[in-house]
Amino acid sequence: MRFHISSIVTKVRKQFDARWLIIIAIAAFLRLYNISSFATFLGDQGRDALIMQDIATLRHFPAIGPPTSVGLVYMGPFFYYLMAPFLLIANFNPLGLAIGTAILSVLAIIFVGSMVVYYTNKKTALLFMLVLAFSSLLIDSAKYAWNPNLLPYFAFATFFFYYTMLRENNHIAGFLTGLFFGFSIQLHPLVLLTIVPLGLGVFFNLFRTKSKKSYIPILTSLVGFIVAISPLIIFDLRHDFINTQSLLTLFHTNSATKISITLMSFWQTIYSLLQIAIPFPSQFKIIALSIIAYILYLSVYRAIREKNIFILMHFGILIAYILLFTLVKVEKFPHYYGSVILSLYLVLIYPLLYGTCTKCKVGGIVIICAYIIINALRFNFLLSVGSNQIQRAKDIAHEIAPHITKGPYQLATIPFVEADEHYRYFLSRELNHRQLDERSLEQPSELFILCFEPCKATDDAQWVIASFKDKHIQEKFTVQNITIYKVVHKRATILK
Repeated sequence: MRFHISSIVTKVRKQFDARWLIIIAIAAFLRLYNISSFATFLGDQGRDALIMQDIATLRHFPAIGPPTSVGLVYMGPFFYYLMAPFLLIANFNPLGLAIGTAILSVLAIIFVGSMVVYYTNKKTALLFMLVLAFSSLLIDSAKYAWNPNLLPYFAFATFFFYYTMLRENNHIAGFLTGLFFGFSIQLHPLVLLTIVPLGLGVFFNLFRTKSKKSYIPILTSLVGFIVAISPLIIFDLRHDFINTQSLLTLFHTNSATKISITLMSFWQTIYSLLQIAIPFPSQFKIIALSIIAYILYLSVYRAIREKNIFILMHFGILIAYILLFTLVKVEKFPHYYGSVILSLYLVLIYPLLYGTCTKCKVGGIVIICAYIIINALRFNFLLSVGSNQIQRAKDIAHEIAPHITKGPYQLATIPFVEADEHYRYFLSRELNHRQLDERSLEQPSELFILCFEPCKATDDAQWVIASFKDKHIQEKFTVQNITIYKVVHKRATILK
């Protein structure tokens, strides 16, 4: 069967029934319910909203994206352009970004479910979609806008098109492989670890086929990749390859990239992945891990028996990623596993409800029910009220706004690690006075210092505060346990 996008649609249309609609409805409900109360809106989200606001209003079109957590290396701007329309549709209410993320995640579940149908069967696809619908990890990440939150779906799409490219020697799939891989690394750079297993698959396929035609899809995948990361390429060309140099410097000097592996560290990487994907209670970890190990064995056994290379590919990518991620000395945050989390889910559900054995099917149903219950216990949004971070940031900005009398003005926080971009976003919506970027060297007319703990505001060593000339505290006020100092130039005050 030759691959074409329409062939996926045709197969899904034949397999589609009411069960798809039920799963989609559940996924949508769990992601959208109480989203305004539980949507995260802190510094990263405020920074992104400011940039997306400029895109939506056609003021600025960035060629780079958010910075990585290590080094002065920047990701691409794909996430900004993907989400900016949702901010515009919501009339610049940041809740639109959270709702947009939830909607895209639901559509993505349909998308990846269609991919699983294409290379397995309807039962496997429905079970896969059901697991994704109830995953507390995926639900939590769907309730707010952040670049790694959509990575699982883009990475899975990359693997699907990659497999199709090699299996059918298809140049369309090749182009889509490069395109989605380019998008994926702009959502989080750790997806680059999958280059090793994907590269090995390419070399093996070229060695196996020994045909010049096999090079065409690979070349088209490079074209797709270049198209996806073209803004980054343009940025580097215009700025003497500063981002590339930062990346190379990072790998040579930063301790976060020094490799180290032991059997214990390898096990810790596996355990943290399983704990994140299936949040089983720690007191039952031996039972849970034993069941998971047995399911993995059954999955690989079934895939080998049925010669399902698609499942075996995902298992290989999963193992390679775990091994390579173990080499990287960084703390294992949940979003660092985004590249392979869907591969893990697919491999785990593949042997469930398989065969004619009644006891086996009952066991599979029990496991699925246990998975749903374990995740449902973490659905705090169903019964409790969230922190309302969007409304809180808006209220604080609204309280600060009347005290800003002229621009340009600047904000600073004590301690320095506290973010202020979410307040900056709402201030930019409320005021016409020019707001200085936090990295600006320009002298502001007014400086607002937000103290989240007892502080000596004007004595802080931060550049923004220390460089402010002739400091004079004009007023002090408190907003939601944040003490705010309005600092002006003393000479300007005297003249006034």
